[in-house]
Amino acid sequence: MGLLDTTNYRKKSFKVSENIVCEKYEDCLILLHLKKNKFFKLNGTGTVIFELAQQGKTFEEIFKLLKKKYSECDINNVYEYLKKLEIEEFLFLNE
Repeated sequence: MGLLDTTNYRKKSFKVSENIVCEKYEDCLILLHLKKNKFFKLNGTGTVIFELAQQGKTFEEIFKLLKKKYSECDINNVYEYLKKLEIEEFLFLNE
């Protein structure tokens, strides 16, 4: 698969929806969307991505930090993961 065009996304930061409750459980993070009655269970990498987004890091910062921690980290996977959390309204882009 080729690289996705993340140009317009790179400098964007995130905010967590007000309708989200987060709970750490062992090595994962559980996100519960109170209005949608939907939950996500994030693995270790997903937890790191979410916590960095929660800190207001930009997409580019998140990717660079992940790349240091996980050398096999792929920019497309990080983009798709964040987009999924955005589509499901767990995260929103700061405009």
